Amino acid sequence: MKDKEKVEKLLNKLNNQYQRKNCQKVLNLANKILKIDPENNRALQLKLMTYSYINKSELGLEEIERIIKFNPESKEFYSFKGNFLSKVGKIKEAILAYNKYLSYYPDDEEIKQANINLMNSLNEDEDSLNFLKSLAKEDPNNLEIYPIIGSIYQEIDKDEEAIEFFDKYLENPEKELYDDDKIKVVAMKIKSFKTLKQYDDALKLTDELIKEFEYEEEYYVVKAGLYEELGEYYNALAILDKIINKTPEHILALREKGIVYLELKKYGDAIDCFQRVIDESFFDCNYLMGTAYKGKGEYEKALEYLNNIDEEIYDKESYQQAQELIEEIENEMDNEK
Repeated sequence: MKDKEKVEKLLNKLNNQYQRKNCQKVLNLANKILKIDPENNRALQLKLMTYSYINKSELGLEEIERIIKFNPESKEFYSFKGNFLSKVGKIKEAILAYNKYLSYYPDDEEIKQANINLMNSLNEDEDSLNFLKSLAKEDPNNLEIYPIIGSIYQEIDKDEEAIEFFDKYLENPEKELYDDDKIKVVAMKIKSFKTLKQYDDALKLTDELIKEFEYEEEYYVVKAGLYEELGEYYNALAILDKIINKTPEHILALREKGIVYLELKKYGDAIDCFQRVIDESFFDCNYLMGTAYKGKGEYEKALEYLNNIDEEIYDKESYQQAQELIEEIENEMDNEK
């Protein structure tokens, strides 16, 4: 009884110091409590949370290993283990720890999202694929893993395999998908169809999206982009004009319309579209403007936009693409002299 009263008093002090973020005092008080009551959950949790707060992940891991060894049924502490392992860069081990925790607490959305973020952070290579596929085999109902596997297959140019895993997510009858999650994976599947040049499948899937989410204008833009890739430029323009008439400053539609005009060699119309979105967050707008002005034969203006593509700001591929177009324009200017 005496020990119980002592622990209660110490816990009150512990809670008070934790609220004040007095980290060293929290650790000292937690250790005092754990000497009396080694399984005191509150003291263990606040000690681990403090280790996390002060970035003492190695000490946190040591403490967790001690807890689990002392009591293998301490299932709630696997979330802490996953957190600490991720902080020391042991991503796969962290995922395994989170998976173990989620096997006990499948409705913990915060940990579920943390685990998804870790899986998304894995390298896009065969080693990561094998690891994730082994997890999917262990727990086929872990739906969140399938789009991640699919996205890695996309990045390594294996789009047929990507579609297979997107379908495992989309066609699972056991779980109702949230609209945002479903839309994201369907969009990824459309991207794979485009890469494979399976435009009929891509158009069919886009139409399904439009039917289900008819007020989402971006899917009409996707459909217009598919028509543009098929060379059906006037079908694309008809869709885009419908969107722009309704929403005059729809930046996605304006950008796509400019691209269609580039294909039609209507460079002035393309420039009009791009000028309305040049200040938005499209990395390729300077390149598109440069391309349009080159098409018009206004080389100085084209170079002005292309020289905005700075090596330190843009990715290497975009910069290199701009440099190649600059060189092409300069050669044409030399030939005209």
